[in-house]
Amino acid sequence: MISTIGRTVKVTSLTIIFALLSPIMAISVNAKNQPGRANRASLTEDQKIIHVLDRLGFGASPGDIEHVRSIGIDKYIDQQLNPGSIDDSALTARLRNYEVLNMETSDLFAKYPNPGALLRMLEGANQNVRQNQNSDSMAMENDEKNEKDLQKAR
Repeated sequence: MISTIGRTVKVTSLTIIFALLSPIMAISVNAKNQPGRANRASLTEDQKIIHVLDRLGFGASPGDIEHVRSIGIDKYIDQQLNPGSIDDSALTARLRNYEVLNMETSDLFAKYPNPGALLRMLEGANQNVRQNQNSDSMAMENDEKNEKDLQKAR
């Protein structure tokens, strides 16, 4: 009887150990079969650059690959993580030509009024003109009527 209990405990223990170890073994087998660092190392330099541009931005635009190739991937990544280190002097020089960027808000509204406000102002002016025309025509009708009344009275 003891040997049967001993065998049962032994079989149960082995079953539990196997159940616990089988997922770990399956993971390690899958990890060996999946593309990993070995395949990443086989990427060409341009493929690495395109990968970096895709991951750190919105993909490669014209000239980006050449730019990254000229400065190197590590320096490009450093620039993207520290944008203050990027030389913006050429952009700043080009932006100086646009006076709008240096104007105060009040000056902007004075020089470039809101189109919707202008439209409302013009519509209001047109309504005033129509009202004035209507009141002028009514006044003329009243004048004509008064003149006829005066002529009848004479």
